[in-house]
Amino acid sequence: MSVNARWSASIASCACGHHNPITLDTIVVEKGALDLVAGYLTEQNYRQVALVVDENTYKAAGEKLLLSLHEADITATFLSLKADSRGDVVADEGTLVQILLDIPQQSTDVIIAVGSGTIHDLVRFAAFKMGKPFLSIPTAPSVDGFTSVGAPLIIKGVKTTIPAIAPSAIFADLNVLMEAPRSLVSAGFGDMLGKYTSLFDWRFSNIAAQEPYCPVSAEMTREALSDCIRHADDIAERNENGIRVLMNALIQSGIAMLLFGQSHPASGSEHHLSHYWEMEYLKLGRKQLLHGAKVGIACAQISQLYHHIVKSEHFLKVNSVEEQYSPALASIRSNWEHIAKLVEHIPSPDIIRSLLERTGGPSTPEAIGISEELLKRSLLEAHKVRNRYTMLKAYNELGHTLLSHEELIEVPVSGEESSDTIIPKENSGSSTGGRVKKSIIPILRIFDEEKAKDFYLRYLDMHLDWEHRFEPGMPLYMQVSDGEGRMIHLSEHHGDCSPGAAIRIEVENVRAMHAQLHTKAYKYARPGVEETPWDTLEMCIQDPFGNRVIFYQD
Repeated sequence: MSVNARWSASIASCACGHHNPITLDTIVVEKGALDLVAGYLTEQNYRQVALVVDENTYKAAGEKLLLSLHEADITATFLSLKADSRGDVVADEGTLVQILLDIPQQSTDVIIAVGSGTIHDLVRFAAFKMGKPFLSIPTAPSVDGFTSVGAPLIIKGVKTTIPAIAPSAIFADLNVLMEAPRSLVSAGFGDMLGKYTSLFDWRFSNIAAQEPYCPVSAEMTREALSDCIRHADDIAERNENGIRVLMNALIQSGIAMLLFGQSHPASGSEHHLSHYWEMEYLKLGRKQLLHGAKVGIACAQISQLYHHIVKSEHFLKVNSVEEQYSPALASIRSNWEHIAKLVEHIPSPDIIRSLLERTGGPSTPEAIGISEELLKRSLLEAHKVRNRYTMLKAYNELGHTLLSHEELIEVPVSGEESSDTIIPKENSGSSTGGRVKKSIIPILRIFDEEKAKDFYLRYLDMHLDWEHRFEPGMPLYMQVSDGEGRMIHLSEHHGDCSPGAAIRIEVENVRAMHAQLHTKAYKYARPGVEETPWDTLEMCIQDPFGNRVIFYQD
């Protein structure tokens, strides 16, 4: 992969004035990339190296790499970072001291980071302080920070990005990456989805506050995001093509940041929410959440807010009194039509959540344990985490009292209701002029017969009406129903539909159904009942395949 060569003409013709040199000399994303590391070190005359791993990344790639270095007569110091009492390796002062003390300053030519985001952040800062180059060996396609020059570290409990160095080379072995847990792959996909809102926030900051902007860095990021969306099914299946696309996209996003010199292309309000949640979890002593999982969920929340701001024309309603007026507000108002069109390019929160679920990741704050109180507080305060003029910052600083912050949690977005398939309660075609003879029957994708039956038959108390296979060993297709004429088709056939769909089923008493479900010994779902701003009671349950079944009561 040669990003420099591919984008050199665009970089040369860009007049933004904010380009920085891209110092990466080698990027390898292929099967067997680990086998090439020793040869690269020999070419660079690095004879004494330090490997930084944790327990998991040592098993994933560190052990094999260590063996290959010994076979090439390269001396390797081995440092395994210790997890805290919650099982997390944290990028904080204590872990940094461990690295700086344990890596020999005089007898180390290069430091190798073997792992994912946290290990890379620690190593890039330690290498910078020690005046050493470092190599990147990703063990999961989970973040876009492998190439970053900034190290996001927890300093005195506050998430702070400190200038450091980028790696000299990246060796991403697809054999290793394809074995990464599904949760890490979906986290990487979530980190990429966050570019929908980060790219908007970057352009908004340029319009409203004249913050620097680079069209080439933006286009590099946009292309990486588009690649991931086009290959979402491959990424969900963790096949070779999907993992290659995701890893290259994460690297390209990182290089866009390298070119610009800051993280604006890839980090906006969605990252500020994620950082806020991380700091809160540290204060409470709770186990950390995957960065990309938080970013993807935060992206959906920011999408919901931004669409609502545009629909309500919030900034056009702010009083222009002297104490509230500002050059930023004047810029926002004079460019309002353009800003509104930019927001139109951000997918609705339902689409973003559906994409997250499509790759097997969590899609709502509740799914990762973010309480409603923390979510509300973060929407009020997270803009203070970074000094960037995002729309979230503008909203909070320019007349935010005109709208209730209660609306930030579940504000309706235009078109959102129509994105779900609605199962009618009655099988009546009279209101449609005879066009629908009976009912609309949704088809949901499944992957495992036993898990599907456990969820739909034993947990939801549906009935198996029939099942079909073209021959033994072929994919299953079956119909289940609830005894009141409402039917769902479940299919293992790849071409029938995609996972991550959502259907709505109207019931007479959601709370009674909720109480009944809580008596079941089903350990994979503990749904709650929500009172929505559009005056319905709703209970959303995700099946084992990322599909959402929403029971509602008017």
